[in-house]
Amino acid sequence: MEENEKLDEYYKLKSKKKPFPKYVQLQMIAEIKMAKIKTGKKDRRQYYLLSTYDVLSVAEEKFLIHKQNAADEKIR
Repeated sequence: MEENEKLDEYYKLKSKKKPFPKYVQLQMIAEIKMAKIKTGKKDRRQYYLLSTYDVLSVAEEKFLIHKQNAADEKIR
């Protein structure tokens, strides 16, 4: 069974746990980058994104990850 088929099967069984579509991830990455650059007052959404998510850059590719609360916590 191919990896994508395994993931599809998993998400069918666990309907509440679905990853964001790629276009939503790219939009959130752009919002996080703008919120980090912005000086002054940030809006509620920007504070939420900055406190919950972070952007991981690997070889010119950017990934949306959950922020770690502790140093020994795994990257999600």
